[in-house]
Amino acid sequence: MGTDACVLIEAVRRAVDQEDHPCPFLFKLAISHAFRLLLVEQAELEARKALAPQPSKGQQDLRPVLDALLDRCLVERYPNPSLEEVAAAYPILCARMKHGNDVPLAVAVMKAQPDLFISANIRHWKPSLRDVLGGVPIMAPRAALEYLGVPAPPKRPPIPP
Repeated sequence: MGTDACVLIEAVRRAVDQEDHPCPFLFKLAISHAFRLLLVEQAELEARKALAPQPSKGQQDLRPVLDALLDRCLVERYPNPSLEEVAAAYPILCARMKHGNDVPLAVAVMKAQPDLFISANIRHWKPSLRDVLGGVPIMAPRAALEYLGVPAPPKRPPIPP
């Protein structure tokens, strides 16, 4: 199973806040070694940047929490694709994703061929990308839990206006 940085970030932040959210539940499965976690270099670097201390926002350093989670999982680290590979795939992937920054990650997913790719960013990572990623299914965290047969945490009711 592969993930983008959004899933990593949400798993760490929600675990720290002890909130029910699908992303920490996915990591509980990964920690139980229910699957290997494909970790593309770009996704890890993006997550580490977002989880670094930000004193102006009152955010502590959450990178050690990420390290602790990853240390307990079966992680398969995958390098970023070459500039040539990204350039070759860019016209097709960017047109479908509408977000050029994710094209290198999409190329890595296309090459690594995980059983499933999970993204919390459903605006860019749509299930319809499956055909251009060589058949890799794309799912949001809640849908992935359902696909894996694990009950997702209940959705929180909307906050009234």
